Amino acid sequence: MADDTVPLDYVCARWAYSELLSAQPYHGSELKPLREKLDRGVPFDELNTVDRSLLLRKWQEVHGVPAFTKRLQGIATFKLTAWTREQLGAAYVMTYFAQQVSLNPLVDRVTFRRWIETEPFNCPPQGHARYAAEGPAPQIVDPAATVGRWAGRTYLLDGYHRAVRFWKAQSCDATFGVYVPWPDG
Repeated sequence: MADDTVPLDYVCARWAYSELLSAQPYHGSELKPLREKLDRGVPFDELNTVDRSLLLRKWQEVHGVPAFTKRLQGIATFKLTAWTREQLGAAYVMTYFAQQVSLNPLVDRVTFRRWIETEPFNCPPQGHARYAAEGPAPQIVDPAATVGRWAGRTYLLDGYHRAVRFWKAQSCDATFGVYVPWPDG
């Protein structure tokens, strides 16, 4: 493994950590100390091995479903890369988001650009990723997103709120941190 790559388990545990204070269903009293650390702004890289193992287990409980696992299949490592607006816009969104702008999202795959620039069929609820650029910027513990691959396409898996804020609030020449599958990233 190259010095600048990280394993899949690291990315998934980091993903879980970034969601502990959100509406994602991470349950269990054993998470209280981690939520407190996150609330205090403790960086993921300062967590110990036990904390990271717990986060990975909780990630598997919440996101260990085919929609995510098939897009991570065969990926052992990731590399944090800087994506341009064009690269982010070309990534595909998950079906949950695609169905907001496509009548048949399983056949008509939707890119991030199309999703964010198309009015949804129905107004998503307040707090939805689509509206992440509205209001004051939240404290972001992990500014990076995660992408995976499936059927020859690159999919944005995690970081929709951060991606929307980047898309709508940053200059055209800004870059966005993304964990990309490696070595084929």
